[in-house]
Amino acid sequence: MSSPRLLPPLVVGCVLLVGHVLAGRPATAQPLPFVQNAQPRVPVDQFFWNVQLPTDARRIDGFTLACHTETPLGTGYQPVRLTARAPGRFAADRRLEVHFLPVTNRRDNTGVVRSRITCALELEQGKSSVSKDVYLPLYSLDSLYTIRVTERGRPLPGYQATVGIEGFNPGYGWMGNRVGVLLPREAIQGADQADQADQQDGGETEGGETEGGKTDGDETATLPWQRVPELDRLINFLGGSRNVAAPGRRGGIQSWADLHLQFLGANSGEHSLADWSPAQQELLLSGFPLLGCVLHEDQLWDNWLGYESLSVLMMPLPMLERLQAQQPAQAAAIRDFAAAGGTLYLYAVDDAEHVHRVLGTRALDSAAADSVLARARRDRRLFSTGAGAADFFLHPYVAGMLVCVQDPYPFPGTGSHWNAVTTANLSSSRALVRRGVDPAYGDIRFWQWVLPNVAKPPVYAFLTLLGMFTVVVGPVAYRITSKLKRLYLMLLVAPVFAVLTTLLMLGYGVLSDGIGYQTRVREVTWVDTTSGAGLRWTRATYFAGIRPADGLRFDGQTAVYPYPQPDLDASGPSETQTFAGRIVLEDDTQQLAYGFLPSRQQRQFIGFRPKADLGGIQVAGPRPDDAQQRDVRNDFDFALRTLLFRDVQGRYWLVEKIAAGQKASGRRLADLEAARMLRETYSEYVLEYPVGFDRPRNRRRWGNSEMDLVSEATLTLPQPYRGHTEGVVEQRLRAMLQVDGQIPHGHYFALADVTRDVLALDARIQEDSVHFCFGRWE
Repeated sequence: MSSPRLLPPLVVGCVLLVGHVLAGRPATAQPLPFVQNAQPRVPVDQFFWNVQLPTDARRIDGFTLACHTETPLGTGYQPVRLTARAPGRFAADRRLEVHFLPVTNRRDNTGVVRSRITCALELEQGKSSVSKDVYLPLYSLDSLYTIRVTERGRPLPGYQATVGIEGFNPGYGWMGNRVGVLLPREAIQGADQADQADQQDGGETEGGETEGGKTDGDETATLPWQRVPELDRLINFLGGSRNVAAPGRRGGIQSWADLHLQFLGANSGEHSLADWSPAQQELLLSGFPLLGCVLHEDQLWDNWLGYESLSVLMMPLPMLERLQAQQPAQAAAIRDFAAAGGTLYLYAVDDAEHVHRVLGTRALDSAAADSVLARARRDRRLFSTGAGAADFFLHPYVAGMLVCVQDPYPFPGTGSHWNAVTTANLSSSRALVRRGVDPAYGDIRFWQWVLPNVAKPPVYAFLTLLGMFTVVVGPVAYRITSKLKRLYLMLLVAPVFAVLTTLLMLGYGVLSDGIGYQTRVREVTWVDTTSGAGLRWTRATYFAGIRPADGLRFDGQTAVYPYPQPDLDASGPSETQTFAGRIVLEDDTQQLAYGFLPSRQQRQFIGFRPKADLGGIQVAGPRPDDAQQRDVRNDFDFALRTLLFRDVQGRYWLVEKIAAGQKASGRRLADLEAARMLRETYSEYVLEYPVGFDRPRNRRRWGNSEMDLVSEATLTLPQPYRGHTEGVVEQRLRAMLQVDGQIPHGHYFALADVTRDVLALDARIQEDSVHFCFGRWE
C-alpha cells in the first residue's frame, strides 16, 4: 500500500499527465469514427475499383452491389458507377447508403482533409436492377478506400470491402496532361467484327487494310470518324509508354508490375473486355494513367464532373451533334467541360460553320482570329499536317478552347500534332493549374482572400481592458480602501476584478466576431452571349461563430474545392491541421459538414459552375440622331454598374448603371480613360496579403515534394505561363484588367453585387466582396 506522503505527488503527477494529454490532443485530432485509420491488407493491389458486394455470396440481403471506377490518382472528382441487382426483383422499396471511407495513416502526408463520402441508392420495388452514377469529391491523395453499405444507419453484414492500392501516393510532378477519348458506338461494334475476322484468318493482318481505312471485318464503321482511333503515337507523346505494345506483346505495361487487364473495364464503364481486341487492350493499358478514360457513346457521364480531372477530351464532331439530339444531358456535360476551362478536341469537322451550328458559337472577327493564331505561333503550337494550317482552327469557348480539325481520321498523328492539342489552352493544360488550388495541402495564397480582422485576437481592445484593470486594482482600489480604512479588502478586490476582466475579454472576443455567419466572396460570371455558354466562378471565405448543423450546401453541378490554410511554422500537415469532414451527395446538392466549417475559424472554398443561359448584354447600333450614344439591354437577372463594352471597331462605351432586364444608353469613352478605369477597378479588389503578413522567404518541402504544388505544376509550362498559379479564371481577369488594361473587341466588363445563390449558407456578405462580369457580346 502506498505511503500517505506519496499520495500528493502521485495525484499532482496524474493531473499534470492528464492535462498534458488533453492540451496536446485537440478535438480535431481525436480518432475519427468515420475515417479508417488502420491499414487493412488488400489481397491484390488494384488500379481499378471493380468490386461486388457482398463479397460472400451466402450473405446476399436481397441484392448485390457492383462498384466500378478507376483507382483515384490525385485530387478532384472521381466518377463512380453503382449498380444494384436483385436475384429476381426487389421485394420492397429500400433506401441504402453507400459510404466511401479513406483508409489512411496519420504518418502519411495524404492531405489535410479526411472525409467520409456518403450517397443514397434507392431500390424500387418490382425492378430487377438500379444503376446510379455518383461523382466523389476527393480532397486527399488516399488511394485506398473502404466501401460500406448501410440501411437506416445499420451496417449490412458482408457489404464491405477495401479497394485501391495500398501505400500508393503518386506525386503531381509526373501527372501531366490527362486525355479522355470518347468513341462513337460504331467503333466498338466495328472492333468486335474486326477481331472476329482476325481470329478467322489466324490473326494475320496482311491485306486486311482496304481503301478508305476500312478493314475486311469492319462493316459497321462505314465512315472514317467511326473507327477506333490509333492512339499509339498519342500515348508515346504523353509519356505513358516508351515502347508501345505490339499485338501479342506487353510492351509498355512492364513498368506497372501489378497492373491487371481488368482495369480496362473501368476505362470503358461496364463494357466487357471481350469487346476490345488484345492489341487495343495492351495499347490502352500502356497509356494509363495519362490516358484518363476511354468511353463509348452509350456510357458517357451526364455530369461534367465526370470529366473534371481531365485536360483534353477528344471526339468526332458528328458524334457530339448526334448526342445533342439523342442524349442532351451527356452532350451538355461535354460542353460544360470546355466552358470550365478544358480543351475539347473535335475532328471530322466539315468547316467552321459546322462547329458554330453544333455549339452555337459565332465566327471570330479578324482581329480576334489573328490574336489566337499569333499566340499559337508564339507558343509553337501550330499543327504539322500535310494540308498546312487550313485544315484546323482554334476557337475560344468561355474559359476553354475548341481545337477543330477537318481530317475525319487524324490518327495516328504526329508529335507536333499532339503537342498542339495538349497545349492549345496552356493556362488550363492541367486540372490542377486550371483550378488554381490544391485541396490536399493548400498554400500561402490562402491569405490573399480572408476576412480581415475576423477570428483574430483583438489586441488593442485587450490592452485597453488590461490597462483599465491595472489602474482600478492598483491606485484606485488602494485609494478607496485606505479612505475606508479597509486595506485588507485589497485581497478580495484583485481576484474579483481579475475574474470580471477575464469575462469581459472573453465576451468581447466572442461578440466582436458575432455568433452568426460571415463571408467574403469573389465572384466571376464569364458569359459568351452568342452561344449562351457561361461559367460562374467563386472564391469565398466563410466564418461561423457557431458551427452550422447542416454544414455547407453547394449545387450538384458545381466543382467545389476547399482551400486549406497552411501552417506557416510547420514543415508538413500536423495532426492539429488535419480535420475530418463529412460529404453527403444528393441528387442536386453536395453537403460539406463537420470540419469543413468549424466554430470560429475561417474556411475558404473555390467553386466552378458552368451553366448555360446565365444572361448577357445586347448592344444596339449607334443612334441615328447621336453617334456618341448606344443603347444596351441587360439580360442578367441582377443589376450592373460600371458597364464597359467595346465594339468590333475597338471603341469603348460606358454605362454607369443598368437594372436587370432594362435598357440604358452608353456614351463614348476614350481609350486611355477606359484603361485607367479597368486598372483602378482591379486594384480596388486585388488579391493581396493582409497588412503585416510575414510571408515565408523560402519554400518548404514535404519529403521530396514542394509544398506549393500548384506552383510546381506551372514549372512545366513555357515561361510566360509559369506565374499562373491563381487559376484560369483569375488569370484571365488579371491579364485583361491589370496587365493589358483593355478588353478584346466585341467584349464587355461590368461590376455587380454578389448573387445570393452562390453562397453555401445564409451568411452576411462583407462590403469588400466583389462580383466581376465579363464575356463576349458580339
